[in-house]
Amino acid sequence: MAVHYCSAILINDIINNMELYVFENYKSLYPELTGKELTDRLALCALEEYGADDAVIARTYKGKPYVLNHQDIYFSVSHSGGFFVCLIGDTPLGVDIQKRSKTNIDGIIKRYFTEGEREYIEERGDSAFFTLWARKEAYAKYTGEGLQAILAKAPVLNRKDVEFFDFQLERDLYGSWCSI
Repeated sequence: MAVHYCSAILINDIINNMELYVFENYKSLYPELTGKELTDRLALCALEEYGADDAVIARTYKGKPYVLNHQDIYFSVSHSGGFFVCLIGDTPLGVDIQKRSKTNIDGIIKRYFTEGEREYIEERGDSAFFTLWARKEAYAKYTGEGLQAILAKAPVLNRKDVEFFDFQLERDLYGSWCSI
């Protein structure tokens, strides 16, 4: 993996042919934009760096963004704690980042985590919670089902159908990406 400093930090996973673009203090890059307009602008910046200069972003009926005019390019985005990330590759994928915050961890664990995941978090502590939550959201984005996958308690430990890559951008900022 290589990290480059430019308009975005680039983490390149050569084995899986994916690139993760990281924008710090992303809201200050386009202060006139908010919501989907800001998300799309940052995603287009990453897609241009990736080589898709003419990319057009569209959304599925469930809101998952995709590149309309490049069927061989997949991307996923997330933001938390002043960071925006865009993962791009040539296979279906999903990414999520989670800033550690004051959260009702016990309530969320009981409601959305499997027994195995609860044990995993109990053994490893709060950082494991934020990592697994990032995995769950990355998996939900990968499937395109959104929160339905999380609400259905889709397990994210020991899956055979996808791989997860967990990372930390800074202290208390946890991330994961999911792909086949």
